[in-house]
Formats: sequence, structure tokens, C-alpha cells
Amino acid sequence: QPVAGFESMRDLIQPKPGEDIEITWIRDDDTLSAVATTEVRTRLNAQGGLDSVGIIGVGQQILAYESYGLWGSIHRGVTATHMLIGQTVLFVKKVIAGEVSPRLLGGPVFIAQQSGREARKGPSNLFYFMALLSVNLAVLNVLPIPVLDGGHLVFLFIEKIKGRPLTQRARIVAQQIGLVVLLALILMVTYNDILRLIRGY
Repeated sequence: QPVAGFESMRDLIQPKPGEDIEITWIRDDDTLSAVATTEVRTRLNAQGGLDSVGIIGVGQQILAYESYGLWGSIHRGVTATHMLIGQTVLFVKKVIAGEVSPRLLGGPVFIAQQSGREARKGPSNLFYFMALLSVNLAVLNVLPIPVLDGGHLVFLFIEKIKGRPLTQRARIVAQQIGLVVLLALILMVTYNDILRLIRGY
């Protein structure tokens, strides 16, 4: 079964936890083969359950050191940021719609753990993770929750429609609701982090 990249290889290997698989690859002009026994790891699935998956100890090199020049770098940076924003918005949409379990959300502990993993892979992976985290925070900050910037944008939009500012009481009630929502989100991601630590996934 030929593979087109890391993801297609991963999709073939992960469904075979603890099994022997034969791998053939080409290096220069030589065709090499080996039999590897996959290690069993536990992963969260989209529904929040636990799956056993197989790994063989290889990872994807996210970024390579290449020189693109000033404008080429700007273009690639804008393109990559646009892609990450789209992925983040899609994930948030799936969580809200119930298509993806909220257990996949992580908090400060998860961020610290993942930062350590990416740092061990090299500076390219660490910087990519930092960029991903920045984009995620930017998208979350514009959600229509009153205590966030997105909530203030909603206030401005309502004022534009009504032609006058919201009352002080309405603002206070909205801020209180937003604060409750934000605290509930913090508690949920902290609970997820604790479960990850206890169960080791």
C-alpha cells in the first residue's frame, strides 16, 4: 500500500496496535525493507472516548529550514496563518455543534506538556506550535462572549443597530453571564488536563 505522505502512513499504522507490519522504503537507489512491531498508545477520539493506536516511533517534520526571501516568507506566513484560522474555526464549530467532544480541549497543563514535546522535536516544531497557539487564542478572543473582545464587538454592533448604547444594567448582566461561561470553560479544560495526567494520554 503506497503512501503519499506522513498522514497516509499514519492512517495505515495506527489501526494496527501491537501488530507486526512490513515497511518498504527507497533510499537513494536502494529499496530497503523491515518488519516493525507497533507500540500501543492510547489516544482520545473525536467522541471523547479512548482508542488504542499503533505507532512505530517516527514523527512528522512540520517545518524545514528553507530560505524564501522577504516577500516569499510573508506570503507563506499569511497562507499558513489563514489555514490555521480555518482549522481552528472549524474545530470550534464542531465542538459547539456536538460533533467533537469537549474533552479534546486542553488548558495550561496540556499546553505546557505539548510545548515540551515540540521542543524535544526541534526549534521548527516549537515555533510552529507557538504560532498555532497564538492563532487559537486570537480566534477564541473574538468569540461573542461579553468579557472577551468579541463580546465588545457584539456590543458595538447592537449599539449601531439601535442607534444608542446599551444600558449600564444590560452591560453588567452580559458581563456576568460571560464571566460565568468563561469560568465554566476554564474548569472544563482544567478537568481535561487532570484526566490526561492521571490516565497518561
